Amino acid sequence: MPIVLQSFTTPANTTIVANTAGGTFPQIPVVVTPSATAPFIDGSNAYIWAPNSAANQTVTFVSRFTFPLGLLNVALPVSVNYAFSGTETVIVSGVLEVVNLLGIVIATIPVFTNVVNAGGPLSVEIASGDALLALQLLGTNAVLTITSTVTSGAAGTGNYLGQVTVNEVIAI
Repeated sequence: MPIVLQSFTTPANTTIVANTAGGTFPQIPVVVTPSATAPFIDGSNAYIWAPNSAANQTVTFVSRFTFPLGLLNVALPVSVNYAFSGTETVIVSGVLEVVNLLGIVIATIPVFTNVVNAGGPLSVEIASGDALLALQLLGTNAVLTITSTVTSGAAGTGNYLGQVTVNEVIAI
């Protein structure tokens, strides 16, 4: 299964669309120092959080990952895996959109919905799903959008990290 995309959440591909600590939206997340017990995901501990912090804070992140679908595919099965960790509760959903050369979304496919971590900052969960992308033409891209809602308890303790891997199952 060839990897067609592997990437982490970063301030470059992630925005904050809601934050109970307030501010103007969208916000750009910042890289934060995780706690000493925060788990690494595939060797990375580059956690992100909101630029402002408050007690009992809830932050919603939207990350977008784009990858080409090739020149011509009659059917392209893909498998999406998303490993994630956060301060306390993390809820993630993923949607795959097929976008043509003009930037028009021609298909929207839910990949996984409302996957919740097992609880606490030591938990790394994996959300996964499969999709069959049919009849892709030259210049077509896929955009995987991950929406994550993360809560933290004490001010200054918030963190979130995700890693997406998309595999091409088989090309026909």
